[in-house]
Amino acid sequence: MKGVGFLNFQRMIALFMDYCRSKQLRAKTMASYEQSLKLFARWLRDEMGIEDAAQTNFTDEVLSMEWQESELENDDLKNYKAKAEFYVRQHQDHLVIAKLKKNVPLTSLDVESLERIL
Repeated sequence: MKGVGFLNFQRMIALFMDYCRSKQLRAKTMASYEQSLKLFARWLRDEMGIEDAAQTNFTDEVLSMEWQESELENDDLKNYKAKAEFYVRQHQDHLVIAKLKKNVPLTSLDVESLERIL
């Protein structure tokens, strides 16, 4: 969005909330977003000394790029994926696995059960 550099962070939050309304997000979701953004703005001001986030340039610098040949040739991820897929096929009747396959939200007990499995 061109020309927003002069806007303060509070105005940007208001613009974002208007955008959320245009996307017909639920009221609870929007209230949560707004509260989190305002808390973040307060933290920037009080803890970091940043009065206007729109005027701040947040950049990261790469300190080094060193590659170890052994790291690039690692097949652990492929092996892990194969093992995970095998486990899921073998345990499709397990309640937590069934929930995952059907994209049903997991409870904290479900997550604990998965942690024990893994």
